[in-house]
Amino acid sequence: MNYSSTRISTPQASKYILKLCRHFAHKVPARFSEHEGQVRFVQGQCVLKADADGLNIYMQADAPEKIPGMHFIIDDHLQRFARTEVLAYAWEATVPEAVKAELCALADGGLA
Repeated sequence: MNYSSTRISTPQASKYILKLCRHFAHKVPARFSEHEGQVRFVQGQCVLKADADGLNIYMQADAPEKIPGMHFIIDDHLQRFARTEVLAYAWEATVPEAVKAELCALADGGLA
């Protein structure tokens, strides 16, 4: 499996999860609450987690060439939804072990 993640410092993390997941749910399977979101893109899976200081985004795909497509989707939508806030972040090719299990369950059909 191939992974990617980022951490975005923002006090509006919950707002971004709700906006992103509501938007994505029109086209792909998505489940979300104020503090967590799960999305199954065609390219792979994505888990979003909010805390008081920021937003963590984790991705998994079965091929390395699918990760940049998910980056583009998230980057493009975050830029549109942020409007007045400048979001600074960088993608890394790693995901914490605890999140890998969640991503694998999502890949195995954990989201209908």
